[in-house]
Amino acid sequence: MNFENKLLRTGVKYGIAASALYLLGSLILIFFEIDIYHQPMALNILYFITPIFMAFGIHEFKKVYNGGLLAYWEGMSVSFFTYFIVSVLIGIYTYALLSVIYPSLIDVYVNTRIDMLVEKRENVVEEFGVETYEYMKESIKEITPWQLTMDFFWRQIGIALFFAIVFSVIFRRTNRFVKKSDVAG
Repeated sequence: MNFENKLLRTGVKYGIAASALYLLGSLILIFFEIDIYHQPMALNILYFITPIFMAFGIHEFKKVYNGGLLAYWEGMSVSFFTYFIVSVLIGIYTYALLSVIYPSLIDVYVNTRIDMLVEKRENVVEEFGVETYEYMKESIKEITPWQLTMDFFWRQIGIALFFAIVFSVIFRRTNRFVKKSDVAG
């Protein structure tokens, strides 16, 4: 990579690294027949990988390229490039996996979701009615790889935006708050 923009270079570098780690992790889980697409959000490995690599990217930009200083907007920029690259690359991977490489995985996902809905039938019918329950069941049956990909993409963007704000505040360090002797060492 021969980018002049160090914000972009750092974000892209960590976005590609996080994507590669996610791809490796998901392929290992698929090899062991662990379905990653219906796991609770807290157990999905991507939701741990992306924030960690965002923090690494911000930290590297601050220490290596910016002399120990980091403005809020710089942290947000590095984070944005990181999580956007991750979201796009993993979105492409997800779509290819569900539509070309392993299309039966969508059936596993649909069947698992229907089973979960059937288990909660009483609660759903009591709260929303029979018509809504039947509508939900039919909607699940019509899920496409594109819908799952978009669900993943937007969920990832939302979660990453939260972490981008938090990390940008935590790592922020500007001249107003720093003595020159602190930056030199």
